[in-house]
Amino acid sequence: MRFGLVLLVAAAGSLGAVPLDGAMAQEGDAPSPYESSVEPTGGGPVIADVEIAPRDSKPYIGNDIYNTTGVDQTITKNAKRGQTKRFITDVNSDGASGPVWFLGNGSGRNSCFRVRYEFGTTNLTQRIVRGGRGHLDTSLPPGSSKLAIEVKVRNCALSGFSHDATLDLGPSDGIPFDRVVARVNVV
Repeated sequence: MRFGLVLLVAAAGSLGAVPLDGAMAQEGDAPSPYESSVEPTGGGPVIADVEIAPRDSKPYIGNDIYNTTGVDQTITKNAKRGQTKRFITDVNSDGASGPVWFLGNGSGRNSCFRVRYEFGTTNLTQRIVRGGRGHLDTSLPPGSSKLAIEVKVRNCALSGFSHDATLDLGPSDGIPFDRVVARVNVV
């Protein structure tokens, strides 16, 4: 069974909901319906599963594969300096609807690679790199859980180097998780 994802993120000490339409709830706003469910619903545990594709029109890999290393869940693209490569992820639950956490590795300020996590035109990089909580929810339409990972190769990158941008997802207890890897090799 597949579910959509709603990200709940800690920003400046307050909790906001990002129903992946780009709208961020601010402290003091009316409670979001996505924040109300803390326990899994629909029976059984939340089984977070994240998949990755080289582009939206290509098949995803990683369905029903759960690991913390990205084995069999890694897409590799080659890029020249100055190029940006885009990957598409799909986040879902193979179990019940319920709370999850997520984390991405991003890139350092002085890195020769720049990583961005986006939903549509909304940049979620800081929210994902800092880690956060989400809720896998059956009420969201199919395809609403697609996040893009973009890796830009800066001019300081040397041929032969590579960068792995990751997206980790797991149940809200933060113990087991699933990882996809967007790898870019500099040519």
